[in-house]
Amino acid sequence: MLRIILVMYLSLLKKIKSEKGATLIELIVSFIVIGIAMPSVILTIGQMGINHGKTESVYHSVNYANEKMEEIMAFKHINNAWALWANTITDFAGTETLADGSIRTVTVTNINNWINNGAVVKNAYQIDVSVTPLIGPSYSATAIFAVNF
Repeated sequence: MLRIILVMYLSLLKKIKSEKGATLIELIVSFIVIGIAMPSVILTIGQMGINHGKTESVYHSVNYANEKMEEIMAFKHINNAWALWANTITDFAGTETLADGSIRTVTVTNINNWINNGAVVKNAYQIDVSVTPLIGPSYSATAIFAVNF
């Protein structure tokens, strides 16, 4: 549609230059064509901006949740001691406001006698990380860690 309008406009400009002027009807028609096309172009550009903002918000939410989950996993691997990790895992629970205004919430739930593949595990912890951005949908990541010591 935009290409057709552009071709019509360029042909009108060529005609104006060759004839040293345009009739009143040609000018009115060109203004009407431009008037019909402009709102759709403006709406399309506006919608692109809104969609970009939502996509960027989801991207940041996923990264914030994964970042926290990796921090929790790294703590376990750095200390290489399940007992220490299991005793301090609840320290990660809480809510924090991030630099961009998003809210990140971590919940840690102790699951006693959790059944994993038919075997009863003495202790397990479910870790939920959810991020709620200022705009766009929330994102959650969940992991369950079995602790046998």
